[in-house]
Amino acid sequence: MKSPSFAASGLLCLAALGVNAAPIVITQDFETCANVAACGASVTFAGDASAASVNLRQANNTINTSVNDGFDGFFGSRFLVIGDDSGNMAGEPNGQTNGALSRASFGLGNLDAGTYTFAVSFDYVADSRSPAPNPDDFSVLFETAPGAASALATVLQASDIAPNSAAFREVGFSWLGSFTLAAASDVYLSFELEEFNGDASAAAGIDNLSIRQIPEPGTLALVGLALVGASLRRRR
Repeated sequence: MKSPSFAASGLLCLAALGVNAAPIVITQDFETCANVAACGASVTFAGDASAASVNLRQANNTINTSVNDGFDGFFGSRFLVIGDDSGNMAGEPNGQTNGALSRASFGLGNLDAGTYTFAVSFDYVADSRSPAPNPDDFSVLFETAPGAASALATVLQASDIAPNSAAFREVGFSWLGSFTLAAASDVYLSFELEEFNGDASAAAGIDNLSIRQIPEPGTLALVGLALVGASLRRRR
């Protein structure tokens, strides 16, 4: 028995899903990419920071293995560093005249208007050479452009970063949340470290990043109908 109308409706559903039909999935362990750009991240910076303030380090790098001014051996493999351009948090920016902002942003593409749900997970350390309290701030944000005036959603906010503190480090940090786009827009997940002038250097480390879009129930229903329609069409 032929079901042309059912098949056609399935194909129409596939078309209606548009360019965002396939859920977005980004995973990165920073092991094999040659540099930050090859890992899928764009770098932006301001003040006394520079492009070198966002880089990749090996697990045996001083910033990871130093007890007093590093991450205390937190990372067991290659990882991303934000806010420091040499080992042991001794490089720029640290205690400069101006503030410094270092940012690594992972682009998710241009998304249609609508509501989006994402599951995000990563391992991280945010640490400082400054005595606590200090105003340095590490943030993870969904935004429409790196450094946008307002965030779509805040994934993590670690203000007043304490030196060598368990408060701002976690294996398998996870977040599940949603944001709404009023119109089609580029979307980024940005990791940024803001260091205020006169403070000693701070840095953040990131590893095992996962960004996964969770399809909305209505989208899943459309996909199911599309698959049924396509199956019936093949049987004609």
